[in-house]
Amino acid sequence: MKWRADKITTFMTSLHKAVKAAKPKAIISVSPNYYDFAYKLQLQDWLEWVRRGIADEVIVQLYRPDLPSFASELNRPELQESKQKIPTAVGIMSGQRTSTVPIQRIKDQVRATHQRGLGVAFFYFESLWEHTDEPVEVRKASLKALFPIPARRWRR
Repeated sequence: MKWRADKITTFMTSLHKAVKAAKPKAIISVSPNYYDFAYKLQLQDWLEWVRRGIADEVIVQLYRPDLPSFASELNRPELQESKQKIPTAVGIMSGQRTSTVPIQRIKDQVRATHQRGLGVAFFYFESLWEHTDEPVEVRKASLKALFPIPARRWRR
């Protein structure tokens, strides 16, 4: 498993060099699953990519159906290490066509993420407004309350 994961890391290193040679200010962003899953099932050693400086930002997919399981993933040491080195965010499931997510769960997960100094991204964007049982106005007002000022891009 390590040998195969190292092959992907070698590829990521080459990709990083090629992209930076062509566009030095380009941002290499990766969005893997939480570390154990990403490494064991997808051979993505994204924490090593962070350590080597070949990922400029990371958005970890933490799609959980409840706050306790979500919050426990936020406390994982690899997230804490990553946020000390590069912009680190968490992907929050905002719903799917066949599976809606209540705005209260989204709000709870965003707050938990912010309390730990992490950013957020939503998956799927459309489900923030569509495929929901709640009025669009309620969801928009809730998100505006969570994000009252525009995000500032983190710079090295």
